Amino acid sequence: MCLPVHKCNWLQAMETSVDPVHTYYLHGHQSAVRGLSGAEYYYRPIGKLELEEVRGPVWAGIVKKRTYEEGEERESETGHPLILPNILYAPQGPDLVMHWRVPIDDTHTYIVWVSFRPSTDGRKVQQPDDPPVEYLPPMVTPEGEYDMTSFPSQDMMAWENQGPIFDRTKENLRTSDKGITMCRRLLREQIKVVQQGGRTSGRDP
Repeated sequence: MCLPVHKCNWLQAMETSVDPVHTYYLHGHQSAVRGLSGAEYYYRPIGKLELEEVRGPVWAGIVKKRTYEEGEERESETGHPLILPNILYAPQGPDLVMHWRVPIDDTHTYIVWVSFRPSTDGRKVQQPDDPPVEYLPPMVTPEGEYDMTSFPSQDMMAWENQGPIFDRTKENLRTSDKGITMCRRLLREQIKVVQQGGRTSGRDP
C-alpha cells in the first residue's frame, strides 16, 4: 500500500515508531470518539512500557512493548521493532506489516506499507509475480481537513501539523518519550560512522 506524499520531514514520521503512547491518544481516543470499529483495542489503559535497544549483526534498532491492563485482564505485546534507519515492523491482527518511511527531501516523505499474512499451518505459499498494490487517495480535502477515519490519515494529520520541519528546541520530552531519545542517539551514532567513512550496521560504531 502506497500512501500519499507527506508534507513533513522524515524524522517526524520515523520517531512515531518509538512513541508507544501516541497510539492510545491519537488512534484509540480519536477512533473511539468517531465510533470506528476496532477502537477499543487501542483504547485500553497501558500499564507498562518497555523499550529495548537492539544491536545485532544483522540489524540495529529499538523494540517497543506495551502491556495493557484493564481490570483483571492483562495482555503484553510481542514487540514492534523499529529497524534503523527507516523501517517499522508492526503485527496488525493476522497480518505482518512493514512500513518503509523514505525521505524525498527535507520537507516531504513517502511511505509504503507491505502486508503479509502467514498461512495458518505454516506451509509455504506461492506468491504472485505481480502482487497487488493499493495507492491511497489524498487524505486531505480541498479545504485542508484531514479524513481522520484511519490510522494513516490520523498519523498524517499529526506529522504535517508539526510543520514541514519541527523546531525541536521547543520540545518538552517526558518519561514516555524515552524511545525518541534512544532513537536519536542511535541515529547520531550511525551518522558519525558514515561521516568517518564506515558502513552502518547493528554493531557499535
